[in-house]
Amino acid sequence: MNQVIYTQDLEPITVLDVPMHMLDHIEASGWGRALVKPKHPDDPPEYLLLQQRVLMAGGQEYKFLYTTQEVLALGLAPQQLPGQKQLYHYMYGVLEKQRDIITKQHKTIERLRGKSADDSGTF
Repeated sequence: MNQVIYTQDLEPITVLDVPMHMLDHIEASGWGRALVKPKHPDDPPEYLLLQQRVLMAGGQEYKFLYTTQEVLALGLAPQQLPGQKQLYHYMYGVLEKQRDIITKQHKTIERLRGKSADDSGTF
């Protein structure tokens, strides 16, 4: 389940896909660890310590996951929130179209350079 991970000051850092069994463990014990894959194969793995904070507001209980290892959390690949997925796919499509246009323009320029070099030697 996608969870926003916060700093101790409740500033959002990233979004992680936390398995339900881990959420249950964090709720029961108050803490859990998330594996952070090393950037290089020779480096040892690190673990991000996640803790749960419960806030009461308006008679309701709100649970937040936070960490004191902010720098380590920033290095994680974030998950997308549901509202971001549609925009992401739209922007990906726009970038794909721009790439295709640039590729066509590049081929046209290369073709014209070939003709120009044959005609006058310069472009």
